[in-house]
Amino acid sequence: MSSALPLRLIKVRPVAEVPLSVYNERAQQQKAAPDHKRAGLLGRLLRQNETAQAQRNQSRQNTEHHFNAAAWLHFREPPLQPVSLVLTYRDQRGEFAVIVDESVVGQEGSVMLSGSVSISARGDIEDLKVGCLGVENSQHFRVDELHVQRIESLQSQPQQRQA
Repeated sequence: MSSALPLRLIKVRPVAEVPLSVYNERAQQQKAAPDHKRAGLLGRLLRQNETAQAQRNQSRQNTEHHFNAAAWLHFREPPLQPVSLVLTYRDQRGEFAVIVDESVVGQEGSVMLSGSVSISARGDIEDLKVGCLGVENSQHFRVDELHVQRIESLQSQPQQRQA
């Protein structure tokens, strides 16, 4: 598991916000639900009640989330200190950051940072962003590529039976 740092203790340079559908399972399930299941006032009210109950139950529990993240950064002038790629998130305990990867930028000014992280959050992750550590506000850089992908848990995938 990756160590979470309280966001108030570090200075993160924001890079991008991660879409809700990447880190929130409920958003994916609602998006995939057929229209006939969403129809009807009574059905919607019942689902809202069930959803509210599930959220209250889950809000008391720690949940484990796993992500792959990668970024290709290009600097005008290479920073002298190492640069870190971080995922920042907000849950019911507050705002935290998890370091994905760290590297020294070469003289050409480009660096690829990538890795897998595990986040232990209280309840659901409410907000997920990508940021950098070790980059001053006066330093200019661009993000050539950025990817964040949730790793499906092994429990949610169907079991393969051996013949």
